Amino acid sequence: DCDEFTKQFPDKCSAKIKIIMDSGREIIERIDYAKGDPNSPLSDEEVSEKFQELASFCGLSHSKVNGLLDAVWELPSGFTNLSSRLQHVF
Repeated sequence: DCDEFTKQFPDKCSAKIKIIMDSGREIIERIDYAKGDPNSPLSDEEVSEKFQELASFCGLSHSKVNGLLDAVWELPSGFTNLSSRLQHVF
């Protein structure tokens, strides 16, 4: 498997896991693209959840995190509005 994975790199960054249950049953799972890779992108909801977790870890309050997230999601429709939105967040 390692030689196969090496040959595929950098086009694919594969991973394989094998779990052997107490019963002897084997569960094998392989992925070629990790979640978040351009070939396996995060959904908008997953991006929001990840941002909320990381921003909260940095010490931002729940209201600031949500305000910043709202401002960022508005970027495609109103980039000029960003600075005024951020002033209310910080």
